[in-house]
Amino acid sequence: MRERGPFDLVVSRWTAEHVRDGKRFHENLRIMLVPGGTALHLFPTLYALPFVVNRVLSEDLSSALLFRSYRERRVKFPAHYSWCRGPTRGQIAGLEDCGYSVDHYYGFFGHGFYARLRPVHLLHRLVSRMLVRHPVPLMTSFAVVTLTLET
Repeated sequence: MRERGPFDLVVSRWTAEHVRDGKRFHENLRIMLVPGGTALHLFPTLYALPFVVNRVLSEDLSSALLFRSYRERRVKFPAHYSWCRGPTRGQIAGLEDCGYSVDHYYGFFGHGFYARLRPVHLLHRLVSRMLVRHPVPLMTSFAVVTLTLET
């Protein structure tokens, strides 16, 4: 196996949730990065309700719901949400065990999935505002993490 990669920076956006094995995903990125290189990832986190529903339903049913709700969408990729969590101690420890230092790990609350369901959307906004004031890492909707490959 190759020890050092050719890249100083690897960026993923809306990718990690589609990978079956999050640990292997991060281990493979090590191969791509030079020591001291940076990985930046933006992804949805599993325990937001729309992503839990997406994970639990069959692909056929979740695709039908997505395409019915968002008629402009034409493609849906299977989502697994392996290692797609907010900045919990366990998530950070797993990344460190893969040989990274965790520089930044931010969880975000809220999303626009309920925008067409006004009462549900208003309730969701209220809960999201509460979570911004009193963050619970497991309740994030999205996260961004910046990692440095240890030398």
